Amino acid sequence: MVDRKLLLQPGETLMVAGDTSDDVFRLRSGLLDVLVGSTDEGAKPAAQIKPGGLVGELAALAGTRRTATIKAAELSELSVYSRAEFEAMMGTDPELASEVSEIAIRRLDHNSLHRFISDHLDGLADDLQRSIEEHLTWRKLAAGTVLRQAGTTTEQSHLVLSGRLLGTNAKGVRTEYWPGALITPNALIAPATNTETMVASRDTTLLEADRSGFEELLAKHPTAVLALGRAMTTATTQRNRRRAASTVSIAVTADDPGDLVVEILAEAGRHGNAELVSSKRADGDLNWTGISQSSAGSPKDYRLSEYVHQLELGADHLLFETDRDLTEWSRRCIRQADRLLIVCSASPDEGEHRRISDLLTASAAIPERNRWLAILHPVGTDRPSGTAHLMDRHGILNVAHVLVGRPEDTARLARLVTGHSTSIVFGGGGARGFAHLGVLRALEEVGVPVDTLVGTSIGSVLAGFYATGNSHALMMELAAKHFANVLDYTIPVVALIKGERIATGLSEVFGDLEIEDLWHPFACVSTNLTQSSVEVHRRGSVAESIRASLAIPGVIPPVPFGDDLLVDGGVLNNLPIDVAQQEFTPGTIIAVDVAPRSGPHAHLDFGMSVSGWKAVADKIKHANHYPGTAAILLRSMVTASIRERDRLVEDDIADLYLLLPTHEVSMMDFHESRKVEAAGYELARPLIDEWLNAGGWPNARQPNASPPPTTS
Repeated sequence: MVDRKLLLQPGETLMVAGDTSDDVFRLRSGLLDVLVGSTDEGAKPAAQIKPGGLVGELAALAGTRRTATIKAAELSELSVYSRAEFEAMMGTDPELASEVSEIAIRRLDHNSLHRFISDHLDGLADDLQRSIEEHLTWRKLAAGTVLRQAGTTTEQSHLVLSGRLLGTNAKGVRTEYWPGALITPNALIAPATNTETMVASRDTTLLEADRSGFEELLAKHPTAVLALGRAMTTATTQRNRRRAASTVSIAVTADDPGDLVVEILAEAGRHGNAELVSSKRADGDLNWTGISQSSAGSPKDYRLSEYVHQLELGADHLLFETDRDLTEWSRRCIRQADRLLIVCSASPDEGEHRRISDLLTASAAIPERNRWLAILHPVGTDRPSGTAHLMDRHGILNVAHVLVGRPEDTARLARLVTGHSTSIVFGGGGARGFAHLGVLRALEEVGVPVDTLVGTSIGSVLAGFYATGNSHALMMELAAKHFANVLDYTIPVVALIKGERIATGLSEVFGDLEIEDLWHPFACVSTNLTQSSVEVHRRGSVAESIRASLAIPGVIPPVPFGDDLLVDGGVLNNLPIDVAQQEFTPGTIIAVDVAPRSGPHAHLDFGMSVSGWKAVADKIKHANHYPGTAAILLRSMVTASIRERDRLVEDDIADLYLLLPTHEVSMMDFHESRKVEAAGYELARPLIDEWLNAGGWPNARQPNASPPPTTS
C-alpha cells in the first residue's frame, strides 16, 4: 500500500461540512481545528485534533456527508487512505478496528443527540443547547435487552425514539411502548418504582434523562428545562400522530416459494404504503456491495441503520426479507421486526429444520404470539396434516397454511402478519346460532374476508365448518343433515340427551382432523367444570374440542378432559371476544351474538310445584303453558355469562358487534337451520353495510354491490 501524504498550510481547509468523500486521514504532525455550525473567519473551534487522530473515517466508512469543517491550525502533515485501503487496514489491525468502532459509536450517538436537540430546540441559544446535550444520553438497546426490572427503583425517564419496548407487570399483562412514548417522567422529580419489566422487543433507541442531571440543569438553566419539556412533548405528539410502521421479517426456508413474498407485499400494500427490503436491495440502494452484512456496532452499521430508519419513516408496512441462512442481514431483519414469518415446506428435511430452529432462536425477543410459521402445501393437497409435529418440534404457537396457487391463502397470510386480519367470533345460542351462516354470506358478498375464527357452543360448530375451507352451500348442507334430528333423548341421569347423534355428526364432518391442520386459524371455548375456568382449545382434535364446547349442562353430557370434565363454553364466556383478541391479535374483530336478551316467560302461574303429567298433557294440547326443561337449562347457562359479555361489548373490543334477535325460532329448533340462516342474513346485511359506510373495512366492496362470482 502506498502511503499518500498531504501537507496543509495554516488556515488551509481539509474538508467542508456537507461534502462527500471516501478518503480517511491520520494526522501525523501539526494541529487541526474542528468547526461546527459557523465557519466564518474568527469562529472558535468546537474541538481540536492532535497528532495520531483520525479524521473523516466515519463519513467514509458509513457513506455519510462530512459533519464538520476541518482547517489546519498550524502546518500539518496527514496520511491519506481510500475507503477500501482503510477497511483493509482494519481487517488486519484489530486495535485499529476497535479504536474506530469506539470513536464511531461515541460520535454517532453525540451527532444523533445533537440533531434531536437542534430539531426540537431551534432558536434556543447555543450554550443552552450544549448544556442540555450534556445532561441527556442517547441510548441504543439491542432486541432482547432489559431496560428495567419490575419492583426496582428508577431515577431515569426515557423517550422512545424508535423501536419497541414491551412492558410486563406482576399480573402478566403486557403493554407495548411505541415511538413517542414518554416513560416515567415523574422519576425526574422523585425516585419512582418500576411497575413493569421492560424489554426491547426489537432494536430500540431511547433518549434518557436522569434526576441528578435534571436537577443540575434546572438550577442552572430553568429556561432550558422548560424548552426541553416542550421538545419532548412535541416529539411525543408528532410521533403519535403518525403511528410507526409495522415491521415484519419474512424468512423463507422452503425450496420453492414461488412469488409468495411479492404477493404478500401486494396484499400489505392494500392496507397502506408497503416496502420490501432484502440484502440485495440494501446493497443496491446504498451502492455498496456487502454493506447489508455489516455487524452491529460497526461504522457501516450506522449507514445501514439510517437507511432502514428512513424506509420505516416512509412506510406503513416495512417487510424485511432475510437471507436463506442466518447471516448478519438476517439477524438485523429479526432485530428490527415486530413480527416474524417463517415460510417452510410441508415436509422439511433436516437442513430446513435446522434453519427454522436458528431463526426462532434468533427471534427470542419477539413475543411468541407474533411469530408465525406458514406451511406451503403443494397443489392438490386436500387438507394439511402433521402440523402438530412441526409445532412441537419448534415450540411455535401460530401456524398458517397456504395452498400453492390459491391467492386467498396468501392474502390471508399477509393480513395475519401485518396486523390487518379479521377475526370473527360466533357466540352460543342453540339453534339460533345458524344465523352465523347468514353473517358469513353477507360478509362474502361485500368482500370482507374472514381470517381467524373463535366460537362457543353452536358457534364453535359453525366456525369449525368454515375453518375447514367449506363453501357456504356445503356448510348449509352439513347443518341441515347433522342437526335436523340431533336431539336423541334418554333417561335424564347424566343429561336429557345421549349426545350420540352429535358425536356421530361431528365425527363424520371432521373425522380425525386436528385444529392445527385447519386451513383457517381456529379456536373454541369450553368451560372446565372441575377447575371452574375457561378452557381455550387451540390444539388437538377438532371434533372433541367442539363437542366439549357445546355440552350444555344437563342437556348434553359433559366431556372428559384428563381428570377434569368440560361443559359448554357459554357457562363462563358465551361471546369470547377477548379470546380472539388474545390468541390472534387481529386488526378487526366482528362479534356475532345470537343469545336472546330475555329467557322463558311464565305463561301460567303453576305454583310452587309442577306435575309432569299435567305438563305432558299441556304439550299434547299445544298449550305451552309450562317452560321446557331444555330451554330452562340452556337459558340458565347463558345467563351466567351475560355480565361478562356485556363487559366485553362495552369495552369496544369488537369493531363490529352484531346482535341478531331471531325471536321467532326457539333455541332448540335445530331443524330450522335454513330459516334461521336467512333471518341472520337479513338482520346482518344492513348493519354490515352501515359499518362499511362508516369506514369499518376500507378494502371491502361498496355496500349493495353485486356478490362476487362463485368459484368451485
